[in-house]
Amino acid sequence: MVVLIDENSASASEILSAALQDNQRAVIIGKKSYGKGTVQQIFDLSNEDKVKFTVARFYSPLGNVINKQGVKPDIEVGDDEARLAAELLLYDPPAGYKGKLLKLDTENFQATIDPVRARSAGFWKAWRSIIKGAAGNKFYAGTDNTAWTEISQEERESLWPLFYPDYKTNGPIVTVKPDSELKISLADDVNPRYINFSTVELIKADSGQRVKAGFTVVNKKDIAVKPAAKLTPGEYWLVLHDTIRFSSGQNIGQGIVAKYDVSK
Repeated sequence: MVVLIDENSASASEILSAALQDNQRAVIIGKKSYGKGTVQQIFDLSNEDKVKFTVARFYSPLGNVINKQGVKPDIEVGDDEARLAAELLLYDPPAGYKGKLLKLDTENFQATIDPVRARSAGFWKAWRSIIKGAAGNKFYAGTDNTAWTEISQEERESLWPLFYPDYKTNGPIVTVKPDSELKISLADDVNPRYINFSTVELIKADSGQRVKAGFTVVNKKDIAVKPAAKLTPGEYWLVLHDTIRFSSGQNIGQGIVAKYDVSK
């Protein structure tokens, strides 16, 4: 179960969220709640005035204070991404899934993530928010039929292994100008028929936006990517999918993520 809360969640909703969290019955995502954990009662006075007193305070089952403290979510995400984040965490990857899956392990919840779904344009920001909001928890890559390997802190900071766990990188990030042509070299001659928008993607790393670009093969082994317009400053990933084929007919074997920092 996933429960969504934010700064407007108060009183009864906080009591329920805290109880589910303490008893490990749900993962709480969103923002820290309002912090209304008291009960007031009105008393009549002999002169017909009234006075209101706090007569009770609410605590979580483990004794955590709710009033003025609120309930802290297990995974902190913004309002815009909360619903999509919940959908990602609750989605079960299809049976017979080929390739590595991702697993998020929190104190209260364990979720298996479909990376293809997570890196789609519609879920990209939500998944990125989950990664950031679950900073104190562990991520793993693997399958139910093989060992799960923990994603290292270095991999988490570079982010791309949490979007493309089956892929490899071609090296450190490269700084380029906004109007630069991007180029990446492969190990063998490339079949130009397999270079198109479905096998090569240029993606803005913070938003998941797919950037329109033209693709050409240069010197047989190099793929040149020319964006349709000047790139805005920030980090971009040039993703080569394993459906690209060499002139020999073999595919490239493993997808590649090349990283670029577009300067101002």
